[in-house]
Amino acid sequence: MRPAPQSFSLSLFADNPSPRATQAQPSPPTAPAPPGVEAPLSAALTALRSGLDKLAPSDRDFAQSLLASASGRGLSEKQTAWAHRLARKLTSKPVVIGEMAGLIALLDRAQTNLKRPRLLSRAGSVDIRITIAGPASRTPGALMVTDAKAGDIGRAFYGRISRDGVFEAGKDLDPDLEPFLLNALRSIATDPQGAAMRFGRVTGACCFCALPLQNAASVSAGYGPICAEKWGLPWGEVREYHTHA
Repeated sequence: MRPAPQSFSLSLFADNPSPRATQAQPSPPTAPAPPGVEAPLSAALTALRSGLDKLAPSDRDFAQSLLASASGRGLSEKQTAWAHRLARKLTSKPVVIGEMAGLIALLDRAQTNLKRPRLLSRAGSVDIRITIAGPASRTPGALMVTDAKAGDIGRAFYGRISRDGVFEAGKDLDPDLEPFLLNALRSIATDPQGAAMRFGRVTGACCFCALPLQNAASVSAGYGPICAEKWGLPWGEVREYHTHA
């Protein structure tokens, strides 16, 4: 009599792969996120855990609350964005903008006539504002870079520039905006008055007070006669305009 077919052996190997086949394979190393692309949340949380002591007290408390939420119910979309912002603050390296003497002299001179002088400019499609940090700031005398939104409540903080020209990114600086912002800041540092001219001609608004410019001389300068007097700058000559970043 013929023996029964040994069909069980085929199903045995199909249902139970060899031990070698079931061994866990090592995960490939995580590549750094390309510029403008957010790193995974896990990387941001790791950076926060390892760098808590490097954060300012207010940021440290907030980071601890984010870490606690991440370990429990998880982070909301808004909390996730904040985790990335704080992590960037820890991992980003200072960037040298350049010699700031011309811009600092311009702002310092204006302080004799204005309580809080400000310079407006444009980074990509975003208008920015540069002011001097007051004595109550933790970095008095530094140049603070924010958005140009009217008023102080809800203003986006993009970073600060030390008086020796080193930029430190702020919590609201988006990776997509950063290269445009750095390019704009270097341009302003190199030629503050030229930056004022470009802003006025592009926007039609004064680079100091943001009011509309009323005539060709003001548009050419980037500011009007009243601001020219307060800032100690020339006004009245229509000058040639060169478009550059």
